[in-house]
Amino acid sequence: MVRQEPSEFGKLLRQLRLLAGLSQDRLAERATLSTRAISDLERGIRRAPRHDTVELLIAALELSPREQTHFRARARGEDSPSSRGPAAGEPAQPVSTLASRYDLPFIGRTRDLAIIHHHLTGPGPPCLLLSGEPGIGKTRLLTEAASRATALGYTVLSGGCLQLHAQEPYAPVTQAIADFIKAQTPVALRSLLAGCEWLTRVLPELEDEPVAPAPHGQLAPAYEHRLVLRAVRQVLSNAASAAGVVLILDDLQWLGADGSELLADILLHATDIRLQIIGSFRSTHETPPLAIASALVLYHQLEPLTDHDAADLVVAALGEGYEPAVRDAILRQAEGVPLFLVSLA
Repeated sequence: MVRQEPSEFGKLLRQLRLLAGLSQDRLAERATLSTRAISDLERGIRRAPRHDTVELLIAALELSPREQTHFRARARGEDSPSSRGPAAGEPAQPVSTLASRYDLPFIGRTRDLAIIHHHLTGPGPPCLLLSGEPGIGKTRLLTEAASRATALGYTVLSGGCLQLHAQEPYAPVTQAIADFIKAQTPVALRSLLAGCEWLTRVLPELEDEPVAPAPHGQLAPAYEHRLVLRAVRQVLSNAASAAGVVLILDDLQWLGADGSELLADILLHATDIRLQIIGSFRSTHETPPLAIASALVLYHQLEPLTDHDAADLVVAALGEGYEPAVRDAILRQAEGVPLFLVSLA
């Protein structure tokens, strides 16, 4: 059987997905598509994506306006203006290796990393929210924050909101808990889920795990609601290491009212552990409606990379033997936006 080669669109889609730090499953969730659809597009099995599929992927990948133009052109099988070859007399752009595109080092963000480090190690509000335009590097920075929190000894749970009218109840915290549970051994699950029987009300898949079912019978809705919130706090307490717990929460521009209430409850009442939250949201949307006092939240706006850091990122993406003229052209077009810097390289 002849192996199907990826299309140029499939290669670009995979590149952008990996640069955003997303698995095929996670991108599928964000775009409200199936994982099979993402896989087929990347492998070239589906070579002509539908218009609505392209638009869903653009939103899920948080592409800038210029990147959107490039992405749509590739979906139509065309070259975008920025991806066409150099004019006559200009040096040709070298072909980047897959490794240089998919395994780039974390570059720059010295000030942003210092703020994250202080949030994890020093005094201050328990919730840090990073904002920025699509493609500015919020998800990549959250990934780095998770790595650094793990290195400091924290238990890290990660989740994100989806652009859906009907998200899972109490997203994204419940999604973070569900993903954390999936990674545990059966033995570890018993201690993790101790005292968390009411968690099955919002995570019914736990009924197949070693957790006592929630008691049957009629309870006042308000009382049952409090028991569910208490169960969420309990599972976080059970998961906590000596250092504490860090929740890494992406795409909070889509935070719902129930998710906001749960975050507020955790911050106010999970007092038996050190709990830190690092989240992100698009600055092109309204600030997430957190139901907590402003003194408990620190907001930090992400800016484009400095000229020096942008140049280092482009050079890393281009690989050895790059042409300075190509590097300089990319730097002029990308204006320090990381995702665009790399997608042009």
